[in-house]
Amino acid sequence: MKIYDKKKFVFGMMSLLLGICLLVLGFLKGFNSTRIILMILLPIIGISEIYLGINQEAVKREKFEGTEERNRLISLSSKSKAFDVVQTINFALIFLFLILGKQSGEENFIAMGVSFSFIFAISRFVNFFSEIYYERNM
Repeated sequence: MKIYDKKKFVFGMMSLLLGICLLVLGFLKGFNSTRIILMILLPIIGISEIYLGINQEAVKREKFEGTEERNRLISLSSKSKAFDVVQTINFALIFLFLILGKQSGEENFIAMGVSFSFIFAISRFVNFFSEIYYERNM
């Protein structure tokens, strides 16, 4: 057995071991719904990741898909659109919490609005500096 993707193989082994540990813990301390769900999901994920780590064709196909220009363009476009949507929602939450704070007089709403505005400012600065970086280096 040869390992072609060590990260997937290690992740699969860890998931499988966590599932086994949860099974043992369930027998020792009792079962609850969270443990049962994780006991089922972790070994399934672990076995599939181990299989993907030792399957040469799957590793080649995944590396090809990761480097294909169309897939990279789709990934970059979706991340960019997701960032725009998050910034828009963040901007709306700023106004919502500031208006709620003004109407109700609760300082907690105002604090939440200021917190969201701080996050919005950080995201704008990061976006601005990353654009400068990529304009210089591309």
